[in-house]
Amino acid sequence: MDRLVTALDDLVVHRAVHEEVVITAAAYGYVPIHAKGLGIQAYDTLAGMIDDASAVVTHGGPASIAMALSAGHVPVVVPRNPAFGEHVDDHQMRFATWFARRRDIEVVLEMVELRASLERTIGRRARTGRKPAEPTEAIERLRSILIGR
Repeated sequence: MDRLVTALDDLVVHRAVHEEVVITAAAYGYVPIHAKGLGIQAYDTLAGMIDDASAVVTHGGPASIAMALSAGHVPVVVPRNPAFGEHVDDHQMRFATWFARRRDIEVVLEMVELRASLERTIGRRARTGRKPAEPTEAIERLRSILIGR
């Protein structure tokens, strides 16, 4: 999501964000200059990063949102928008909007809203002391399917 990566990079360069911004993503064309861009991270690494973060910005995937919520964050959710070629349809936009009526998340549809949403969520972090659930059972089941046990 180049528009999100670009917007985060702009927040850093304009000193609107005073902490290190780390971007973990599978693929993006714009390479951040001021934020720290990483690729896909191992589950345990990502869970630790989320737990330690002051705020979490995520796309509109349910698992990513749930991971941030389970670490006690009020996530800033930027659903992928098909109008920008970010996804095949608007299901993330519809899900995020629907979910925001049920849980405490910030939905950002326009990048001009990103800074204010980040400022609101940093102060609303509710530490639960819970770590994201380990998908141990699912991993074991997948392993048995793959190796034929």
